[in-house]
Amino acid sequence: MEVKELGEQSLVKLKKARFWSIFLLVITGLGSLSKLMGIPGILKPEAGITSEMTAEVKAMLLEIQKTAETTSYKALSLVLVALTVLSFVLILLAFLQLNKGQTPSKLGFILYLALRLFQVAQSVIMPTPTIEGINIGSFVIAFVIIYNGVLAIPAIFALVRLFQAEPKE
Repeated sequence: MEVKELGEQSLVKLKKARFWSIFLLVITGLGSLSKLMGIPGILKPEAGITSEMTAEVKAMLLEIQKTAETTSYKALSLVLVALTVLSFVLILLAFLQLNKGQTPSKLGFILYLALRLFQVAQSVIMPTPTIEGINIGSFVIAFVIIYNGVLAIPAIFALVRLFQAEPKE
């Protein structure tokens, strides 16, 4: 849809969506880059155990490595890498459409939010680590929820503005 067909309010909303999509491009670009650089670690995980670690920490890292070496974990991790890169590409395409004054697809923003929600769900489902007798699972879950919540803000604001910019029939 061309800008000329949209009302003044819709144009303002599209500009605000463009503003938030810039932040989201930076976030998804950095996330995609870090996930792509992490592919060797997905394919050949290493526990990273040092001699200074306690026996309990070493055991926890070995358990994590054992999980990371399973085919299903590797496949899921590679699918998540692909979906992260796909969300970046879709958000980039939406940003380019916004630059042309067009109403973009919301798919990239929705996919990005779905990935954020998946990470929160994954942290809740995964076994909680214990270090030196202290269960740090609640701290990890709280951190993951806050971290992903903050990262979701630009996508939520962009989506709200895109829905507000849609012409009323």
